[in-house]
Amino acid sequence: MEGFYLLFLIPGSIFLTMGLIFLFLMRKVTKPAKDWKLTTGIIIQKEKNYTISIGNFFNKGDFVSTQPDSAPTFQYEVNGIQYEKTSKIEQSPGFSIGSTVEILYDPEEPEQAVINTLIQKGTLINLISKILTLFGLILLIIALFIILF
Repeated sequence: MEGFYLLFLIPGSIFLTMGLIFLFLMRKVTKPAKDWKLTTGIIIQKEKNYTISIGNFFNKGDFVSTQPDSAPTFQYEVNGIQYEKTSKIEQSPGFSIGSTVEILYDPEEPEQAVINTLIQKGTLINLISKILTLFGLILLIIALFIILF
C-alpha cells in the first residue's frame, strides 16, 4: 500500500499535461468574441484532392473523385467586400464544396472569421482540454492527500 498514491499521481500528471497541451494549442485558433457578427458564406475548394476508388469504378461510379479540403476554405461578404479565408482547424469529413455555412466575423476586422460550428470555433477542443485539466488536477489532489495523510 506504500505506492498507492502513484495510482493517482501518474494518471493525474498525464491528464493535466494533455489538458495543458490542448489549451496551449487552442491559442493558435481564432476564437470568436461575443460581439462578432453573423453572416453566410460558401465553402470553396482551394486545393484539388483526388481519391481513386476501384470499388466505385466497378459499381459504375467515378474512378477518380474529388474530396473536400481537410481545412475548409470559405468566402463571405461584409459591407460589399468579399473575403476568403482558410480555417486553421482541419476536420474530417470536410464540408461539401459549394455548401452554405454560417460565418462569425469581427466587425472591426472582417478578415478575422470562423465557421460557426463547435469544431471550427474551437469550442469542442476547448471543452475537452478543460475537462482533462480538471480531471488531472483532481487526481493530483487525491494523490497529495494520500501522501500527506
